[in-house]
Amino acid sequence: MVFESIIRYLGGLLGAYDLRPNPILLKQAVTLANTLLPAFNTGTGFPAHKLSLLTGSLHGMSGRSDRKVNLAEIGTLQLEFHRLSQLTRDPTYAQIAQKIITKLDALHLDPPGLYPLLFDMETKKFVSEAVSFGAMGDSFYEYLLKRYLLTNKTEDQYRRMWMLGLGAISLNRPKDLLLSQELTFTCRKLYQMTPTGLGPEAVGWTPTPAEMKHRQSRLGKTIRSHINSNSAQHYKGFILNDARYLLRPETLESIFYMYRLTGNPIYQDWAWEIFQAIESSCRVEGGFAEYQDVRKKTHFTSQRPLRDSMESFFLAETLKYLYLIFMPPAHLSLQEYVLTTEAHPLRITPHVGI
Repeated sequence: MVFESIIRYLGGLLGAYDLRPNPILLKQAVTLANTLLPAFNTGTGFPAHKLSLLTGSLHGMSGRSDRKVNLAEIGTLQLEFHRLSQLTRDPTYAQIAQKIITKLDALHLDPPGLYPLLFDMETKKFVSEAVSFGAMGDSFYEYLLKRYLLTNKTEDQYRRMWMLGLGAISLNRPKDLLLSQELTFTCRKLYQMTPTGLGPEAVGWTPTPAEMKHRQSRLGKTIRSHINSNSAQHYKGFILNDARYLLRPETLESIFYMYRLTGNPIYQDWAWEIFQAIESSCRVEGGFAEYQDVRKKTHFTSQRPLRDSMESFFLAETLKYLYLIFMPPAHLSLQEYVLTTEAHPLRITPHVGI
């Protein structure tokens, strides 16, 4: 998968190089990026969903069932490709990434700045009305601001886009910071309220009467589908759509940024509680495992509802954010580095001619 190869492997090589420069790391990053370049030969310049390294064929094209790509796949490569151009002085990678942003920026959207989630690579049109800061779209908005920060706030096109939390300080939006603190509190509460201390994969909220008045609208249908879903269950005031804990980092990532932005030690307390819960429930011989139902706590190791899976983001993000929350800010300064969507640190460098 092109998207995963960029954010996990290319980002990892670049992050390692920026922390401790070694020519072999940069050489391998160039090799990987060049291997992925055929994925952008799509007519639009948007990357295909998959690229066969054996045949060079693109998946997500020519009538295939997977011809649709999501917004995150289109727009989560700007940090890695731009940093690679900075380090190699080869403009190819930055130009590919910039072409995507230029095309998206030129679209006339209502409301402006919010992009549909799905793009059809065959018709070359967005085919979804759904907009989300969650799955399939989140890292696109994240990268708009982080790309602005990566070049030391020198490229205003990216400043016009926004994100919560990190953007609240960088763009002087104190109301966004308050909202971010409230959202982080809610995410932490979802961990705290379960017997295991682990947060569920997906939850919803019981709709208000005003929301239910839209029962004939698309919003109302979506709300009802969540409530009536066979997998959805009411749990302590929430609609529990997925009770698994998949070792994901997002809540700890939010806690990390809130601690760095406010200096409030309560965020360290929250992080320590979550770490203890992960250690208690998910630790196995040789690593950690996904927990299949956060509502079921057992003191018998053999009875834990575990799945033998540990994604790379657990090491790259979950544990890294935990580590950084308890380290002095100067250990990895946000004035010197931007963390990619996989938490790989890229050094901030003023925009220079590439």
